[in-house]
Amino acid sequence: MDVRVTGKNFEVTEPIKNYVKKRINQHIDKVLLKATSVDVVLSVDKKYRHISDVTVHGINSTIHSTATSEDMYPSIDLVVEKLSRQAVKVKEKITSHAIRKERRPAKKIGAGSPKRELRKIVERNDKIALKPMSVDEAVLQIEALEYNFLVFREENNEEISIVYKRENGGYGLIGPLK
Repeated sequence: MDVRVTGKNFEVTEPIKNYVKKRINQHIDKVLLKATSVDVVLSVDKKYRHISDVTVHGINSTIHSTATSEDMYPSIDLVVEKLSRQAVKVKEKITSHAIRKERRPAKKIGAGSPKRELRKIVERNDKIALKPMSVDEAVLQIEALEYNFLVFREENNEEISIVYKRENGGYGLIGPLK
């Protein structure tokens, strides 16, 4: 497993690198056997806040955690403990899904045409005219029509976007990458 340790506003010494690698290998390797790489960013904020930011990349999943302390070594210990708990949860989730998959009866191959199965999945197919409007206008449309989302074309850049209602009562915006 590749462990990369970098510092931000902080010079990472060899003893700190060795300590991080030792702690990661002790705790994460035991739980996540398929971890491929680990990115560790150690930083110091205003000389009294030591921050450890760790991302573990695995074959099945990626976990991330951040911890803050007054000293770097306790910060590293805290983040490794958090990651260890997260890794246990991920491993339990993966194994529980594998058990559920084993219990499912196998599907019959060739039982039905692909068109029938597609109709079962897609219950409704609508075509819409994408009207150019601002994000504020789209939010007003959602409220007025009591929709959960609205697909529209942004008037300033002609890109297709989606505005949706969030569970907390706010709104979200989905747009293409630029």
